[in-house]
Amino acid sequence: MTDYSVCPKCQQPSWKEMPFARYVIFLSALPVLVALCLTFIIDPLLILFVPIVLLLNMRAAKKRIRLGRCQTCFYTGPRAS
Repeated sequence: MTDYSVCPKCQQPSWKEMPFARYVIFLSALPVLVALCLTFIIDPLLILFVPIVLLLNMRAAKKRIRLGRCQTCFYTGPRAS
């Protein structure tokens, strides 16, 4: 039986899983920033890509690999299976 609160790297019980909202922001920050920059440089119509990127990343976050972070060794990665 696997305990999901244990870090897969250092085996300490200080594993915290990333919440859904933070995971969506983690996935969306760079694509949204690029879309906003290109909007100002190329064409204002590119602002229409921002909601599309957010919706696609929300769908991807629902099917996500459960990422977490150890509070002891600061390892960030998937949870142990």
